[in-house]
Amino acid sequence: MGGVETIQKGENKNVRKEAGDKPQTAGDWKGRYPLVCFEGVDLAGKTTRREKAAEILRKKGYSVFETHFPRKKPDLTQGRDGLLKYFLMEMKEDKEKILEMSREGVVMIDRYFYSTMAYQGKIGDYGDVAGIIKDYELAVPDITFLVDAPPDQLVDRVRDTKRDFFEQNLDFQNSVRAKYLDIMNIRPFDDTTWFLLNGLGEKEENVAHATRLISRDEETWSLFKNGSIFINRCLGIEKKDEKKEK
Repeated sequence: MGGVETIQKGENKNVRKEAGDKPQTAGDWKGRYPLVCFEGVDLAGKTTRREKAAEILRKKGYSVFETHFPRKKPDLTQGRDGLLKYFLMEMKEDKEKILEMSREGVVMIDRYFYSTMAYQGKIGDYGDVAGIIKDYELAVPDITFLVDAPPDQLVDRVRDTKRDFFEQNLDFQNSVRAKYLDIMNIRPFDDTTWFLLNGLGEKEENVAHATRLISRDEETWSLFKNGSIFINRCLGIEKKDEKKEK
């Protein structure tokens, strides 16, 4: 396996590429490799799943780039509009680098503009956020995995020093979770295929399904009908209406 290469863009020193031994073709991803995002509330398990998925893809022979947003901690006193533009401008600055990387390997991002929509948007109304994203012509993810879990069941994952703060902000985390689920259902950008991963489920099973979808495993994709349904069935987290039909 190849070595680790750090690719710097501006002040972004968090983009990592590790080359596999047998790079595979891009498949049906518009002549490039897929742009894959992992989204979800704090402590849902996004980073853990992304890192494990990247490890498995490299073993399959893929080159994989990993990065995350935001690159730097923002000034939280600048208000909602200021934060909105700050986050999206970072992504705009890295747009060409992201597309360049996707021509060489799978690009995996821990939080992207869907996070901005969930944190700075209003449930049912993401027009101003989506408008800026379109104006900036940001690269749209091919696949987004929403790692979902009720925030009150994630408290035990918090380090003792931050536990009180997390518990005090459960209402906010619940609001963000509701917006993520809303965005997944609305699907404001047609080019993104969404899948729901259980943040409380087995990580290995989550990641196994995710990597098969990223690598366009024919059997897995043949079972895919719309969005999160296939992943839900694999993990035994069937929707209520599905249970009633049985």
